[in-house]
Amino acid sequence: MKKLLPLHRVAFLAIALGTAAVTAAPAQTSTTTSTDTPASTDTSGGKHHKHDKGGGKDSVLTADEKARLKAAEKKVLASNPTLKTEHDQLKEQKKALKNGTASVEDRENYKALKHDFKKKMHVAMVAADPSLAPIFAKLKAAHKEGHGKKGA
Repeated sequence: MKKLLPLHRVAFLAIALGTAAVTAAPAQTSTTTSTDTPASTDTSGGKHHKHDKGGGKDSVLTADEKARLKAAEKKVLASNPTLKTEHDQLKEQKKALKNGTASVEDRENYKALKHDFKKKMHVAMVAADPSLAPIFAKLKAAHKEGHGKKGA
């Protein structure tokens, strides 16, 4: 004998599925850059902050600043094989995490490694081009401001 679900559960399920379809569509058509970009202040996969991504109202960096960061990133990765290897390993780990079988521990480990890598990249990029320091300061200030608003 089939068991019928109460109306409120059916309604909730319909709302949940409808919301999932609506929220999934923009993620599939997203044109943001890779979250492996060291200039990103985001460690949650690129959906939390838009300080350095896109070109919309949420971006605190100019197109020139973004281009300078990207050029410095390429220069550092080309001249530092250790960082390049670490960058490539993080990209592979990210691909493995996306298959859906990763544990919470695997995800936390990835986040910690990515955070450490970003710190190393920022130091190396500023060493290669000291004029980037104000850009990183701008990103840090925007990141702190964004978190300050959440607590209020």
